[in-house]
Amino acid sequence: MPTTDIEAPFVVSHNFCAIRANNVDDLLDRLREFNANDDLSEEISAFRSNVSNGQSHAAAVQTLKQGLNAEVIAETATTAASAAEPEVIMGKYGDKFTYGLVDAPDLPDGRQGKYIFREWTDKAGKARRAFVDPMKGPKPTTPADVEAKIIWK
Repeated sequence: MPTTDIEAPFVVSHNFCAIRANNVDDLLDRLREFNANDDLSEEISAFRSNVSNGQSHAAAVQTLKQGLNAEVIAETATTAASAAEPEVIMGKYGDKFTYGLVDAPDLPDGRQGKYIFREWTDKAGKARRAFVDPMKGPKPTTPADVEAKIIWK
């Protein structure tokens, strides 16, 4: 049976990349073109670094799209849901840090990303809540020259 007669779409997927085609010949051509991109490993590393440094998934995808001149055809429901869900991490002293809040203010110093929301109890036993610079949180982030001012809630 010739490969052009196959009706089911073909997909090769790994991590966040998916190569799609309507037949095996097109899939092979697209895989070769994808593999020929010398910048690919660099772009994947940059994507992972951006996400682990607090950049939202959507922003990291946009950065990757520009770097590879690629197109996002569709996100899986899991990927879209995880990108929309805030991430809560408990600090070593019981502080609660929330990353990825949609309503968090943008960082003012030109860094990409948003403030994180911190909830904690101070030494006097008073409950505190504020948007703080991601450098104050438990996740690794890109250091800045100056820490962004705290925004009390």
